[in-house]
Amino acid sequence: MHKQKHLHYAIITVAGFALLFMVVGFAAYAQLAGTNSASANSRYIRNIGFDTSSYLESDSSVFPSSKSFSKQSLKFSLHLNPGESYGSVVNIVNKGSDNELLQKIIMEGVPSELANLVDFRVTLNGEDYIGTTEDINLAFLRGELNRQQMFITVESKVSVDLDLSVAIEF
Repeated sequence: MHKQKHLHYAIITVAGFALLFMVVGFAAYAQLAGTNSASANSRYIRNIGFDTSSYLESDSSVFPSSKSFSKQSLKFSLHLNPGESYGSVVNIVNKGSDNELLQKIIMEGVPSELANLVDFRVTLNGEDYIGTTEDINLAFLRGELNRQQMFITVESKVSVDLDLSVAIEF
């Protein structure tokens, strides 16, 4: 009976150590799994572009016959007579997880033969752009309150129908 008692204590001790190792192992696994999911949640999120709800057209401008917006592109169709103009403003906002740099503004739609007769201009951060521009490197801080306004103007010296677009690349 004395041997059985020692055997019984030995089995309880081994089971106790096994249970202790299982608890410690599970805690270590849970901590690692939690660290991995936390780092996955804190990864880089890109969410920058036009805040299309802020898009406004000037009261004195010609209104486009059609327009469409996406996060990083504005497209509009206009008919302008001599001396008429189109003007609009839209905010660019960075809702992402990190600061961003605007690299490029792409402006399209004015035929080369009308380049001297149609003034298609974008003004951003005090700079005027009159065509596709690369290597801008303009900083956009993260946060919805850090907005920058982009002004778009088009003026014509002749009667013309235009399909214009402005796109931004970060």
